[in-house]
Amino acid sequence: MRIREIEIKGLFGMFYHKIPLNLNSHLTIIYGENGIGKTMIFKLLDWLFNISLANLTNIQKSSFTELSIFFETNSILKIINIAGKIKIIYVNEEGKEREISIYAMSSNGNIIPIFHGISTVIKNSNLYFIQTQRLLYVTGDFEGHSFFEDTATQYAKELSKNIKEKTYQYRKLSDDLKNSLSQRILSKNVKIDYDITELQALAQEVDTKRKQLQAVGLMEKIAENFHIPNDIDELGKAILAVNIQDMQTQLKIYEEDNFYQRLKLFIEILNERRLSYKKITLSEIEGFSFTNDNNIPLKPNDLSSGEQHELVLLYQLLFKIPSNALILLDEPEISLHITWQKEFIDDMNDIIKLRNFDVLLATHSPSIINGNWDLTVSLTGRNHEEQKQPA
Repeated sequence: MRIREIEIKGLFGMFYHKIPLNLNSHLTIIYGENGIGKTMIFKLLDWLFNISLANLTNIQKSSFTELSIFFETNSILKIINIAGKIKIIYVNEEGKEREISIYAMSSNGNIIPIFHGISTVIKNSNLYFIQTQRLLYVTGDFEGHSFFEDTATQYAKELSKNIKEKTYQYRKLSDDLKNSLSQRILSKNVKIDYDITELQALAQEVDTKRKQLQAVGLMEKIAENFHIPNDIDELGKAILAVNIQDMQTQLKIYEEDNFYQRLKLFIEILNERRLSYKKITLSEIEGFSFTNDNNIPLKPNDLSSGEQHELVLLYQLLFKIPSNALILLDEPEISLHITWQKEFIDDMNDIIKLRNFDVLLATHSPSIINGNWDLTVSLTGRNHEEQKQPA
């Protein structure tokens, strides 16, 4: 369920903001001076869509009078804040209004928070907040102390795990196909009546796909391609036909969830548009690793601040966030060179085409906008007339 507009009244006791989302382009950019509430809007949305007792408390302590979320279905979710007392109203597609309870009476007479009603309304709407602090990853807490790791290092481990899982699926399917080979041939569940030209074309397709996968670090390099001579006998042709079709089936493992396409775009953006005098390489062992132009290995935290920000942000967008989500992206320009900022929207458009999510981006940088003013919404400050509207 996509969000088409966000409206907030009385933010910090003085601001009214209305943000229509560009649903066709999937990308909306908000901008405005410091202190006008861009990050606060993101926090409120994040707290609401990831509702918990702590997040409810955060909402109650925030300074606003009404937050309204308009969905593409024409339903509306309203959060009204009166002196820290939260009231949530849901208006369905037919315009019928009902209040969503957030408190209930326990068996011993205590008032307890409940979130089932809110969760039911927003269950089909994923929201993901990418905050400005992106380079440190919380690995745990002990006696009130948090422990951190470089986010890039953590993501390298995650990618290694994901590639290993795909490799496991590939090998398991390979074993299953080998074990069922005789049965499939005898039951004629596999096509073997290819002419030699068709078979050679299929073999070429498989070889090309394997090379593409190897180029992004997904498969071990195979020394020889399929070679099909013109004078092959019928038995040999049948065996090769089965092997090639099984290989096609196995290779589809890497196409699931656009995994190969995401890896390809990840390294293309970094190697061709971002990294200076360095190169990223993907592998099952390390996830991703780096070398400089002298072929000296580098750790992720050897990258510049801007390179780490770009690496972490790209990884989140391509691998951490589910499709069909709304991404709240705060200040993507942090530590980025001016040229990178100007190319950022092009990168986002490539990612959006692949991932099919919506992005609401907050920036201070005209270079991020880079002439795409049709995608922008200006948060212009106080609007006294709007502030007079009843909550």
